[in-house]
Amino acid sequence: MPATSATHAIFFIVSVLVAAAVAGVMYVVVMDFSESFEEKSNRLVEDMETDIKIANDERLVPYNNSTLSVYVMNTGRRALNPEELLVFVDGSYRNITAISFFNNNTQWLPGTTVNLSVFVENLSRERDHTLKVVLKNGNEDNIIFRIKSPPSEPKREITIINDPEAVPYKDNKTLTIYVKNTGDLVIDINSTSILINGTLRSITNATLQNNETDWNPGVVAVFKVVAENLSKNETHRMKIVVEGGVSATMSFKVKDE
Repeated sequence: MPATSATHAIFFIVSVLVAAAVAGVMYVVVMDFSESFEEKSNRLVEDMETDIKIANDERLVPYNNSTLSVYVMNTGRRALNPEELLVFVDGSYRNITAISFFNNNTQWLPGTTVNLSVFVENLSRERDHTLKVVLKNGNEDNIIFRIKSPPSEPKREITIINDPEAVPYKDNKTLTIYVKNTGDLVIDINSTSILINGTLRSITNATLQNNETDWNPGVVAVFKVVAENLSKNETHRMKIVVEGGVSATMSFKVKDE
């Protein structure tokens, strides 16, 4: 009997030890599973509450001096850090050189937009490009776009509007030449020089149509120019030069006025 009791005692102790060991392993497994589940749940909540949208007009993305201006809206429910964004243009990662907020915001709050200045060299204006913006959790938005041409600088431009087959010619001496300001800037009419067949000619009178006082864009100037004994059967050449060296030329024939 004593031997049997000892055996039972040993089995009991071993059973307790085994149970304790199994319980320890199960505790570790359960805790690992719980932590993993919690982490995945937190990640899922974050994914659901963080989202972005590229807000550019897909046909007119601003591009100047190798810098693409990308507007990204926070369409989620959490404040985001724009410095954690990644930008890809035509499949290649591109550096964000500057970040700015709109409407005096200092944080990228839900419903607000940031402007990303993205360095991209030699983007063609003649074809489509791809743009992808990615958050650190993998949420992303992408568009196919074309870039917007920068605004052109104001310029001077003139156009001779005479009929090239019938420039008025009075008394075999005086040409009447009509020149329109087709540029963006006012032109000083007194700066005008006129060459006929390569020779500088005297302007005897210079006026503006419709009682205009300045040679503004769209206004026509009328010049009376001395050019004696021009053949009515030959083709001649005129060149009009105004301030800034802007010029216009025309081959023409004369007609009695």
